[in-house]
Amino acid sequence: GKFGAIGAAYLVARFVGKVSGGAIGGFLGTDIARIRSNIGPALLSHAGLAIGLVVLLQGDPDLAAANPKMIEDITNVVLASIVIFEILGPPLVRRSVTRAGEAGKDRERIVKFIQEEYIVTPLEAEDKWDAIRQLAAFLIKTHGIKDLTVEDLIESIEEREKSISTAMGSGVAIPHAKLPASGPDIMGVMGICPAGIDFDAPDHRPVHYIIMIATPKEHQDRHLQVMAAVARMISNADIRAKLLTAQTPAEVYEVIEVEPSENYNYFLED
Repeated sequence: GKFGAIGAAYLVARFVGKVSGGAIGGFLGTDIARIRSNIGPALLSHAGLAIGLVVLLQGDPDLAAANPKMIEDITNVVLASIVIFEILGPPLVRRSVTRAGEAGKDRERIVKFIQEEYIVTPLEAEDKWDAIRQLAAFLIKTHGIKDLTVEDLIESIEEREKSISTAMGSGVAIPHAKLPASGPDIMGVMGICPAGIDFDAPDHRPVHYIIMIATPKEHQDRHLQVMAAVARMISNADIRAKLLTAQTPAEVYEVIEVEPSENYNYFLED
């Protein structure tokens, strides 16, 4: 009847709204396609706004007195849809997470800073010292470090760099510092420089990929492990080629994640 038609229309509208809203939000937020297309279905079981509507309608005495049947019908439709989507929600979330390629990735990895918020592309620098200064400031800012100044970090990294270049060849450099200060974990940032920078590399090739690492004193036992994991990742020629064409930090992250990352950025409990 009429109630069933209204209920079906609401279910369809809710589904279309969630899916299209998730896709549009992902597009505006420059999310990668595999994430963008799966946000909406994962949100179908979220019903805070719908519940708020019911509470608002039932809490208005004037509206309740004027249109009691309408409020009853709306309440029944909304609550029925909530029950349906609460039942369908968990399998839809699992399906969305799996299709997005994110299943099982909430576990702790050896390198935690391979995330798009710690990536700069394109990195435009006059020379390697300018690149180091830019990335050091970016590291301090993005990791929210309070007890270390940008100048202190730059001084530590430049001191090491002046004694021996951290360029590894193949367009890769890993400037790093062991910090006297405490911190929650090993921190790092990545800069992609399509133009290339002279980094005094052993193969005399310009550097395009700079990964800066800062290790607090209580995590220095894992310093070499993280360095080795980063080196393995960036030694992959296919990854390096794709990184140069990535236009945004999200695309850089996607290049890294779609490769078999367990080969270099393994889970700590494995």
